[in-house]
Formats: sequence, structure tokens, C-alpha cells
Amino acid sequence: MPPRSPALRLLDPFGVVPRSVDNLPGPGQIADYVRHMVGGRRRRVAAERDHVHVELRDLRDDELTRLAELVEPRIESMHGVRWATVHLPTHRVVVAIDEHTTTTAADIVEAVVDAEVELELDGREFPDHPDHPADLDPVIRDLLTLSADAVGATIGLTTQILRAGPPPFQLDLSALVSVTEGTGPVRGAVERRIGEPAADVVLGVANALAQGLTSGPLGPMVDLAQRSLDLRMLGARRTVWHRDEDDLFARSPDRLDLPARVPRRPRPVPDGPIEDYADRAWLVSLGAFGVVLATSRRLERAASVLQAGVPKSARLGRSAYVAELGRLLAESGTIVLEADRLVLLDRIDTMVVAAEVVRGPDRAGFARALAHTARRAGARLLCDDPADLPDDYLETPGGRSLLDTVRHEQRKGSVVAVVHDRPTPALAAADLGIGVRTHEVAPWGAHVMVPDETGVLVLVDAIATASSVARESIGLAMIGSVAGGLTSLGTTLPRIPLGPGSIPVLAPVNVAAAFALGNGVRHAREVHGRPRPVRRDPTAWHALTPPEVLDRLGSSEKGRGGDAAVARRTPPTPTVPLAVRV
Repeated sequence: MPPRSPALRLLDPFGVVPRSVDNLPGPGQIADYVRHMVGGRRRRVAAERDHVHVELRDLRDDELTRLAELVEPRIESMHGVRWATVHLPTHRVVVAIDEHTTTTAADIVEAVVDAEVELELDGREFPDHPDHPADLDPVIRDLLTLSADAVGATIGLTTQILRAGPPPFQLDLSALVSVTEGTGPVRGAVERRIGEPAADVVLGVANALAQGLTSGPLGPMVDLAQRSLDLRMLGARRTVWHRDEDDLFARSPDRLDLPARVPRRPRPVPDGPIEDYADRAWLVSLGAFGVVLATSRRLERAASVLQAGVPKSARLGRSAYVAELGRLLAESGTIVLEADRLVLLDRIDTMVVAAEVVRGPDRAGFARALAHTARRAGARLLCDDPADLPDDYLETPGGRSLLDTVRHEQRKGSVVAVVHDRPTPALAAADLGIGVRTHEVAPWGAHVMVPDETGVLVLVDAIATASSVARESIGLAMIGSVAGGLTSLGTTLPRIPLGPGSIPVLAPVNVAAAFALGNGVRHAREVHGRPRPVRRDPTAWHALTPPEVLDRLGSSEKGRGGDAAVARRTPPTPTVPLAVRV
């Protein structure tokens, strides 16, 4: 096993980070990310193994075509470059290079920059696209916050061992950071000010250190466990992407008939149950803060009530469910291109399925299984040609195309998932685009690419379970908030020994969050491990001639010989001498 990089030894001294994401970001890459996180947006470049991905500016389709005509021949003329393409679905220049090439990622970026300058496109901003599976940015963000969680937990443990008292600013600091980091409206204001990635890092680091200083080690340890789950998912996602990258681009035409810019959703995505609860909890906590402050005239007690209302358990339960589900999907061959889309699983109520995915004698069983699973998830099934399909499949309204159907349902307030096995704008326009990699062309535009129909069933099953996770996480959040609120008001509750410097109000909140995290992981593993219908072999073996059967089996009248026969042979069981057994 390769040694851990110096950067990871510094950021993760306890070895929490899984090996699947080890040896990736170096100190220079982390420093470069932090510098640009503060100084402004930069071009994302991923250079891993035998591919280089260079992000493009926010350009129109015609401008991307002109850029491709200029930059692709230049890059392909470089030493060791096998091919280069401007890939519209990912909005990047993708370059395949030989192992011993002298061409570097910097050379490729320079060629792209020169082409943008020649076409007078260098003044455009970079698009606000989700992280690419090959990007290191999300890994670096989680490493930074995970290291802060480790430091916060260490500070909390040290305070407990030394039996040191809390600092005088404990509640002011802890309440401010907790409410800002865990409350939707307040956090949203910070994200609009400095950007979502920077807000995630800044608030995560501040919250970890504040909890370590004022609340003991439990809060940072819970957050550290969540970051570890995120990193495990990112590592599995990168692994399957690098494994299948050649196949994905080999099965793509030179120019996909997909727009680089997906039209905006006709209306914002509706809030889910956790968002609704968080908004209500914020209002209730704010009202309780005012009442306690007015009656007790003690800011410390009022701030404790405000802290107790932070819906940490609700968000953490769903985050753990999504992270663990994403990891398990990736380890089974699913490519999660946009992991943030899995957060919408508890809101999906409509599924639009392409007829070619469920039609045909060899897919009748899958069509029935999909209808049963969607019924259990409470989702409507729409199909552009539902003839001969189960009654659960409804025809798309007015004979609309899949893309028009998606937009129509979204305007009505629905959250829509699309299932297709070919590249189509409907996948990109959906709230969750599920591409099935059974066609000769990869289903670009999808947010998640599954290897077969079983992956579709897992995701649809995950919709129903996501609703259960949301309900249970909200219940745990309510328990933690009520217990924390009673503690802040002086009610005697069983005290958790977190050291003399701890704030009792946060103990129930963090304990509930730990239970929510474990519950989310449990549900994800149950969904992924649930037995699925076995796809029947449609081959009419009885109608084939003996030579045809042998040809399909890759055999002959003399059987399988040579290496193939050796590979199928069961290895002998080693015998153990009697004396050794005794």
C-alpha cells in the first residue's frame, strides 16, 4: 500500500481519511485552492492518469463550436496526445494522453487560453457547474474541514483532561457560529456573499473550533464522522470514473447533440421535509429567544435556547444517507457525476421513463419491477409510449416530448427524475437524470449513470427510503432540540460527561445528531443490499442449433481448452498434516 502524502499526514494525523482518496492533493494544490477560494474563482483542471480535463468559460453553443475547431487540432498535434475533444455535457476540454508523453497539463491549459484570447472569449466568467468526478476541489474542502474537526475534538479532549474552565466568550462565539452554520436563511446569506464552496469551508472550520473550545469533543467528533463518509464517497466516485473513463468517451460521438447550457428550471425546486422543518425550527427558536431574553434578562440563557433549535440532526441524517448511498453505488459500478442531486431523493414525486428502456420482451420483468418500486416510493410514472406496459405507466400529457414533459411537470411544482439509456437534453433538464449504460452511446446529460437496470431499481427504491430517513432525522432533531431547550432553562436532565467546560445545551443536540448519522448509514446499506428481481435470459436456447449454442457460449465440440479451462478449474483444497491439525 502506498505511503500517505505529506499533506494528508498533516491534515489527517489520526488516519481518518480512507485510502481511496489518499495521495491525491499535495500541499501546493491545497494552498492554491485556499488562495483562489479567498481571491476569486479559478479555472478547474484535473490531470489524473491518462486524461486531462480543462474547464471552459461560460460560452454559447456556437462559441464552443468555434473554440473546438481551433483548439482540438492544436492539442492533438502535441506529443503523446491520442485525442482531444470539447465535451459539451461537462463543459470541458477532454484530452487523452500517452503514459510517456512530454505534454503537460500546463501545455494544454495554455493552448486553451490562447484559443480563448484569439476568439476574444477570455473575458467571460467561469460557469457555476457542479464538481466533476475528476476534480480535487471537493476532496480538498472536506480535508480542510475534517482537519479542523480533528483539531476541535483534540481541544475538547484536552480541556476535559486538564479540567479547564470554558472561555468567557463561550456562548457568544458558539451560538453565533452554530446558528450561522446550521440555519438555512442565515447560511444562505453567507453563501451569497462568499460563495457556497467557501462558505462550506469557512463555516465548517469555524464551527469545529468553536465547539472544541466551548462544548467539548462530541460535536467535532460527530462532524468528523460525517466528513469521513463524504470522503469515502468521493474516493469511490473517483475510482469508478477513472476506471470507466476510456469506455465512456469511446462510446461517445465526436459531437453530441446536446446543448452546453441547460435552460433554467421554470420554477425553483420545492423545499423538502427537512427544509420545511428547518424553517419552522428557526422561527420557533427565534421566538423562544425573544421570550426567554425578555423574561430572564439573561443573554446567555436566551442564546442557549437559540442554539438548541439548530436542526443539526435533520441535515446530518440525510447527508450521511446520501454519502453512504453514493459510495455504495460507485462501488457497484455507478458513476455519480453530480452527487448533490442525490439530496433531492426525498422530494422526487414524478418519474419520466423513455419507452425504449422498458419496452421489449427481455425488459418486461424490469418494467414490472420498476412500476412496483415507483408505486412504493409514491412516484408517478410517465412514459412517451406506454402501450403494452403495466397500468402504472401513464402517457406523457398531450403527447409531449420527454423534455417538454419534464418542463411541464416542473412548472406544476413536481420534482422529476428521468430514466433514459441515450444522451438527451431531458436527462440534463431533470432534477435527477438517471442514465442506463446499456446503449452503444453513453447517456451523457445524466447526473447518475448506472451500469444496468438494477441500478435504476436501487435509485428508485432509495426515493422511498429517503422519505423515511427525512422523517426519522426530523424526529431525532426535535428530541435533541427539546432536550437542549429544557437543559438551557435549568431543567435537570442526565448530564453527559463532556468536561467542565462543556455547554449542556449542545450535548443532547450532538447526541441526537450522532444517532441520525448512524441511522442514515444504516438505511443506505439496507437499500443497496436489498434483493432485486433477477433479469431473465431472453435467449431461445431450444431453437438454436448446436453450433450456434457453442458459438454463443464461446466453446467448441472439444470443450474449452488452454488457459480458459485452467481458469475455470476449482483450486485443490490444501491438506493439513494430522500433527499440525492436532
